[in-house]
Amino acid sequence: MSEKEKELRALWTEQGVPQQRQDELIREIYSKAKAGARVGPFTIPE
Repeated sequence: MSEKEKELRALWTEQGVPQQRQDELIREIYSKAKAGARVGPFTIPE
């Protein structure tokens, strides 16, 4: 787990976001951050 992910999870936990929802959000972030992924009209460069 990266430092940024730890920070996000700590913030979400403080705000009462359930662990399952945190996991979903993290998966979504990682899937969109992969090279070649489409985010809206943009493609993440390789």
